[in-house]
Amino acid sequence: MTISDITRTNHEQTLEVSYDGSPIESKSDGDIELEIPPLNTFKVVDIQVKQFPEQYVNIIFSDPIKEDQLLDGIISLDDVENIKYIIVDNNVKVIPPERLEESYEIKIRKSIKNINGTMLSKSKSRNISFIMRKPELVASENGVILPGCTEGQVIEFQAVNIRAVDVRVLQIYEDNVLQFLQENSLNGSYELNRVAKVIKTKTISLEQTDVEDFGVWNTFYLDLTDIIEPSPGAIYRVEIGFRKDNCIYPCN
Repeated sequence: MTISDITRTNHEQTLEVSYDGSPIESKSDGDIELEIPPLNTFKVVDIQVKQFPEQYVNIIFSDPIKEDQLLDGIISLDDVENIKYIIVDNNVKVIPPERLEESYEIKIRKSIKNINGTMLSKSKSRNISFIMRKPELVASENGVILPGCTEGQVIEFQAVNIRAVDVRVLQIYEDNVLQFLQENSLNGSYELNRVAKVIKTKTISLEQTDVEDFGVWNTFYLDLTDIIEPSPGAIYRVEIGFRKDNCIYPCN
């Protein structure tokens, strides 16, 4: 999400962002407070570790950075040499020569300058981790569409270090619903092959979303109306999984 046209003033401000996912059948809601530095303050706003598609550290400053300065020795990672630096407006990308898999201390010395030649008021250091989470997927609710259901066809799930998911939809035909319920609850799967049939399989890319960092837990939404056209009287079971090919994880 991008919020534009925010004016910096000579005073420190706090932007409060509220979000509510109920219009899309999501249980996610909350509030976030973001600091907006004053115009006369040059500081480090955030330090982010990016793992995909390439590994680097993104340092966000309050002001655009002077592009013709050499950053060797000004920004450093402990015991890591031959680092590359890319300055883009108020961001500095710190790119290690090879993929790192441990924790390091990043140091940003106050001699770095913004486009006006102003240096940081003080140096900054932080411990950062390049240890990647293993790929994982968690469905937040049972993937069942009931007969005659007109709402709730949006399924919410969380994923980390996964670039695509495989969706499989099974249909329990109207004539088999009573037989199915004799042995199962609505989300049961006992002897499902006797009463249900796979009617749709589809691989859905998560890279088409607005997610910037797949290395942390993100929430995704699957609209079943884009995949199937529910038949009145039937029950649909939705299964979501992933394959090794769609993992974001360095592995031999």
